[in-house]
Amino acid sequence: MAFKEVAIRLLGAEGSASLLIDPFGESAVQYFTRYWSLSEQNTLSLPLTPIILINRLVWLLIGVFIFIATYRWFSFSQTPFAIRLKTNKSESVTKDNFGSIIKINLIKPKFDFSFFQQIKTSWKLSQTDFYFIIKNGAFISIVIAGIVFIAAILLQMNPQTDTKTLPVTWVILGFPVFFFSFLIQILTFLYAGILVHRAKNSKISDLISVAAVPNWVLLFSKLLALVKMQLLLLSLIMAVGIAIQTYSNYYHYEIGHYLFDLLAVHLIGFIIWAFLSLLVQSMFSNVYLSLFLLILFVLGVSQLPSLGIENFAFRFNESPNADFFLKYSDMSGYGHP
Repeated sequence: MAFKEVAIRLLGAEGSASLLIDPFGESAVQYFTRYWSLSEQNTLSLPLTPIILINRLVWLLIGVFIFIATYRWFSFSQTPFAIRLKTNKSESVTKDNFGSIIKINLIKPKFDFSFFQQIKTSWKLSQTDFYFIIKNGAFISIVIAGIVFIAAILLQMNPQTDTKTLPVTWVILGFPVFFFSFLIQILTFLYAGILVHRAKNSKISDLISVAAVPNWVLLFSKLLALVKMQLLLLSLIMAVGIAIQTYSNYYHYEIGHYLFDLLAVHLIGFIIWAFLSLLVQSMFSNVYLSLFLLILFVLGVSQLPSLGIENFAFRFNESPNADFFLKYSDMSGYGHP
């Protein structure tokens, strides 16, 4: 029996490979319930067709494989690895500098402890911390996985129905922002602790303590590094969105809309989370305990309305007018719909 005939018997005559690549199974369910009336949708159960069962089984196996692989190879350790190459032994050369005594007038160092110089020092230190973050293998792996997940969501934006959604900018931003925002928060919480305790873990905390800079300079440099990381992640959302629009033959790129939504709307909230993460990570000596407390706090704040606490005075980093002023419309822009 040919493979095609076997596939038709397993998946059904109406089976399609495109229904199997949907990780959520929504396309398959919508495909088999597209002709149901409202009464049937309210009374009938979901059809357990072979293609739906195979879709769930395939993605279950993929999820189990990813979980096992992550558990096996992922590590929070920051210890780098090096590849040593064999080289020829170099001969040491001793230079005789004691033939004569020459008086040299050394340049007198000029000390500058002004506020502008302290800001400049914070910026240079933040560059070092930022390069440390983006060169980390765990960070690169998480970002690549997030980009692939966002691209998969955006490519599944149009299921096999009669309704087609144009990849306009506000739609592109609406799909991945929720997932990627939570990812940015987690990375902010994690790397805030890694940067705060980096000197201690590297056994140079005593050297840093006697540095001729105030403590706020060191802490401010870590805040700048976290903000730079957040800017990089937000710019990736914009790059993936434009790439998806180009792939969908939609060339009306609203760069101003991208920049305002990502930088003016979302970046401010992420900076506030960076302040909180540095505070919590500075209070506790354990990075992962602080990370757990921060995640627990975020999830707890999001569940306050379900507990009857709707006063925004208790809801950290949430605006009472966000739903009113930050809704976007192609006709009126931001503001009143």
